[in-house]
Amino acid sequence: MKEKLELMIKLARQAGNQIMKIYSKENIIKYVKEDNSPLTEADKRSNSVIIRGLLKKYPKIPVMSEENEHKINFEKCEKIWILDPLDGTKEFIKKNGEFSVNIAYVENKRPVIGVIFFPVLNELYYAIRNKGSFCFNGSKINNIQVSKKDITEDMVLTRSRSHASEKLLKFIEIFKIQKVLVKGSSLKGCLIAKGTADVYIRFGNVHEWDICAMDIIIKEAGGKITNFKDEEIKYNNKDTIINGFMVSNTLLHEKILQKVKNID
Repeated sequence: MKEKLELMIKLARQAGNQIMKIYSKENIIKYVKEDNSPLTEADKRSNSVIIRGLLKKYPKIPVMSEENEHKINFEKCEKIWILDPLDGTKEFIKKNGEFSVNIAYVENKRPVIGVIFFPVLNELYYAIRNKGSFCFNGSKINNIQVSKKDITEDMVLTRSRSHASEKLLKFIEIFKIQKVLVKGSSLKGCLIAKGTADVYIRFGNVHEWDICAMDIIIKEAGGKITNFKDEEIKYNNKDTIINGFMVSNTLLHEKILQKVKNID
């Protein structure tokens, strides 16, 4: 697994370099995909760098990517790479630095290795199953852990810049949340993993590549990520859509979910 992790980190950094070449330009040209989500040259370059590198070293392991046309039945794959070459394209276009490169290695529908790299912040998060979660900030590697908060009062919530909803507003009201960290991309999950925030909840749909790398990083930091039935999330399914999820520490998770079920 160490060899795979080293390759994933290397490719995430190389992809980050390609992204930054576009980011430094005065005007970023964007396209609109069929689902109305934005796409830039940075998405394409990052995607190409990562997929080329993965398949060169591991030609028999298929790759699921946000930017690929999927002709493979991933559901039957025992091993698979799942990646988002530029998570937070909207943040990239806004030039606020809150975007990342996400790469996950999955076996039997569960993430085994996760790497998330933030090129502007120069922060690298990574985890291997049963080995812990770590953050490298350019000078020091820190073993990260979720918060130890065990009461729902005074919880710190992190939420998306782009996906606020009526249900989320109800959630904030029910738990009387006073502090909200509004962030882009997988930065929200990483804030949970290192204990800066206590809960991250998404009521709308996401795709597997949006959260797969984050999943293992959160778990190895002592956190929990499930659907609203308190079930562990499975990956490389026939349908890549995940209908909502919640992230928190294990002390809070069940307490929060009990009330979340009543939000409609």
